[in-house]
Amino acid sequence: MDERISLVVPNQKRTPMSLRDIGPPCLPAEARMARTASAFAILILMIALAALPVFAGTKIVHRLVITKEPILKVRKLLVAAILENYLIRQEFEDEMERLLAESGVQGIKSHMVLPPRNELMEGELKQRIKESDLDAVLVIRPKAA
Repeated sequence: MDERISLVVPNQKRTPMSLRDIGPPCLPAEARMARTASAFAILILMIALAALPVFAGTKIVHRLVITKEPILKVRKLLVAAILENYLIRQEFEDEMERLLAESGVQGIKSHMVLPPRNELMEGELKQRIKESDLDAVLVIRPKAA
């Protein structure tokens, strides 16, 4: 069944048209479903990216809590990165020193004051740190994959 309608435009003659010539006022069902599916996929991707930090391998190995006493104000901090690659160690410690300075903490790079790992025994290292005027030591060791 082909229904015909007349479209009236002022100062023009009447033209018979089919309803198929006018077209639907909204998107076809397939296009709406594709748009909905892509929006749903983007939502799932955003949720997955937001949940990614939950699976990080960071672990606090020691926590010090002192009650009824003021919290220690760290002014001088030794940054020691335990890495095989000496160049990456230097770059990391340099960047940590810069970031600590922004917070008002003097960062001391371990590669500037301590010899390489193989040249100093652990007991000697601990003794040198105890004798220094450092407030704290930050040791960073990447987790083996």
